[in-house]
Amino acid sequence: MERGANGPMEGGADGPMGAHPVSAIERMVLEDRGIGVSHAEEGEKKTNEEESSGGQFLVGFRGHLFDIQSDYQAQEALDGYDAVGAGLEVAIGSLYTSCPTQEVMIEPRRRVAMALEAAQHHNAGVRGPFYVEVLEVPV
Repeated sequence: MERGANGPMEGGADGPMGAHPVSAIERMVLEDRGIGVSHAEEGEKKTNEEESSGGQFLVGFRGHLFDIQSDYQAQEALDGYDAVGAGLEVAIGSLYTSCPTQEVMIEPRRRVAMALEAAQHHNAGVRGPFYVEVLEVPV
């Protein structure tokens, strides 16, 4: 386990998650949806030396939260919450203080909204509108 910028993380370049980056098929799906960017010039074929990169984003899947890096390495957040981007420090603080306790339970969508609002309020590089997408995965 390593300690990432956002808290304890499983993985990294040499860890178990880092050893299994997002597969080529998953990269194609992400690139088809506009998430990945090919470094080859338009109209040219991509060679083996040319890589693609995507933006950094979070993916929650079956009770686990993953930080997908721009090189498609995946790290799992061990605290159960994470943030990326310009306002990540403020968002992490908001998520930490809104963690469920025996006395208080805040719905996950509301916690995310609160973290985004806090980041927007305290960081000039963060602005809405914000879109949180929840997909139903067949069991």
